[in-house]
Amino acid sequence: MGQELERRWEVALNDQHEVEERLKAARGSTTDLTDAERERIEDLGVNLPALWTAAGEATALKKRVLRAVITEVMVDKRAE
Repeated sequence: MGQELERRWEVALNDQHEVEERLKAARGSTTDLTDAERERIEDLGVNLPALWTAAGEATALKKRVLRAVITEVMVDKRAE
């Protein structure tokens, strides 16, 4: 039993390490925006619903805008 728990622990640690490495790579792969791109993102960020309905915008751009404008998410779970 102890060996199985140790094996699972090692697998979980390896999984965590892989996820952390992918996160580092993703954070390091950002590119600088041109002034025109930054202005376009700011325009889209003013009206987030319009961002999601903008057919010409890539999903990656939509996600990038959200990451730039959302600083905190709070959840209020109340019993109904």
